[in-house]
Amino acid sequence: MTKIFLAFLSAFLLVSCSKNSGVPDVDIHGEIVEVKPAGISNGFHFSASYARMINVNGKKMELLEFLSTYCVGKAREETETCSRGARIAAIDMSNGPVEKLPPGL
Repeated sequence: MTKIFLAFLSAFLLVSCSKNSGVPDVDIHGEIVEVKPAGISNGFHFSASYARMINVNGKKMELLEFLSTYCVGKAREETETCSRGARIAAIDMSNGPVEKLPPGL
């Protein structure tokens, strides 16, 4: 009985610590789209807002939404997709999404 329990426990740990960890393999670069057009409100001029959209299983979602859905609670080193996505999101949040990313991302 103990051997069966240990076998199930080791199988569970092996699956839970797998390389993918439930994160879909997607093109993390995605495409940059306008999410809010430029305009004037109460006399203030606003520039357009852009976001990086990625395709996850046929559904478009923002990069930050992808990271909060699939990568929360996982170590950055655990999956390459989450690690690269977090670095791209940091770049996007500093100056807005850019088409040209640093090498390696």
